[in-house]
Amino acid sequence: MIWFLRTFSKLAVLLASATLAFGFLDRQLAVADSFSHFRLHFLGLLVLVAFGLLFFRAWRWVLPVFLLAPVVWLHAVILEWPEIYTLPLGHNVRLVQFNALFKNPKPNFSADWILQQTPDLVTLQEVSKQSGVIIDALKRQLPYSVLCKFATVGGVAVVSRYPIVQSGCIEGQGLVWIQVSIEGKLLTVASLHLHWPWPYRQWQQIERLKPALESMPKPILLAGDFNAAPWSGAVQKIAVATDTKVVPGHRLTLRMGPPPFGPIAFMPIDHILIPEKTHVRSIKRGPAIGSDHHPVVTDIVLE
Repeated sequence: MIWFLRTFSKLAVLLASATLAFGFLDRQLAVADSFSHFRLHFLGLLVLVAFGLLFFRAWRWVLPVFLLAPVVWLHAVILEWPEIYTLPLGHNVRLVQFNALFKNPKPNFSADWILQQTPDLVTLQEVSKQSGVIIDALKRQLPYSVLCKFATVGGVAVVSRYPIVQSGCIEGQGLVWIQVSIEGKLLTVASLHLHWPWPYRQWQQIERLKPALESMPKPILLAGDFNAAPWSGAVQKIAVATDTKVVPGHRLTLRMGPPPFGPIAFMPIDHILIPEKTHVRSIKRGPAIGSDHHPVVTDIVLE
């Protein structure tokens, strides 16, 4: 029995290590990108099994794991911590990003919470007939909006306090954008909803969206449900196409799990991308307000 447990643990270490390494090909292969989203989960499994091997005194197997773990952790989390800025003077813009959930059981509650944040801009995904009530409620403070059809789970939308100068809708592809004037400066604000990763159509969707992403008027403030981790190839492709950068931080926004254990937040897939020369004053994850996603509230400084 001891021999079996020892052998099984060694095989688990090999498998988890190989999976972690494969995930670092996330810029080249769609299948590797899918594994990269769970980088920290595989790392946790690897460390757990390594602790088990300590009981068998398998030092040659344990030491590499404890050397590898901090490297992966640094890459996935510490390097994603919010940067510390000496913030310039500028106009503060507050954005709320929220996947509203097409079957949201309490859309008015969701809208009330969003309004309490006094946002200037709101990006929404899964806007259906049921969750679309949120847009109607937001009109009390944010009278301007554009909604674009996407999939059976609902469309994507941008809601704004500022009048809309121009807008664009890539119908059926999960992208909508508006351009607004803030203190005399033009800013494009986009809402994005990506499909699930491989074996689903996420990378194909990104390729189809690439011309639209590259042609949007710059500078661009883009937010959405990426169905991808911030370090993934999918998110980086979007950042390159829009000349933006991902706001650092490790915010677990997707909530799932069976009733006895959840739902619990376990994946960081809702992101804010900002222009390269733009700074963030603050960013925080909001509470559960009726969706399987947490909202994200971001204060951005426009110089």
